[in-house]
Amino acid sequence: MYLNGQGVAPDPKEARRWLTSAAEQGVAQVQYRLRQLYANGQGVSKDMEIAYAWFGVAAHLGNTQAATEKKTAAAALSGDALRKAESLSADYIERYGEPPGERK
Repeated sequence: MYLNGQGVAPDPKEARRWLTSAAEQGVAQVQYRLRQLYANGQGVSKDMEIAYAWFGVAAHLGNTQAATEKKTAAAALSGDALRKAESLSADYIERYGEPPGERK
């Protein structure tokens, strides 16, 4: 809605706020979409480590496209950056890796 300006003026920062809220609730498709904002720097500073982390949690929740693209993202990160991204991904999976309704 805010990202593409559907019914409102485009506002990538507001889109990030809403997407983050839904992603933190375990919505895999939104997690996958949020990674795009970080990968492309839409409404946020470009950050491939955070993008990779959202790929990881979306893949963990069964998003097959995220699982496939996570491999491509890994190839784009240096050794240190990949280690940081994998650690962040593990943290995100622990925090946001349960679908809505199954969170404790």
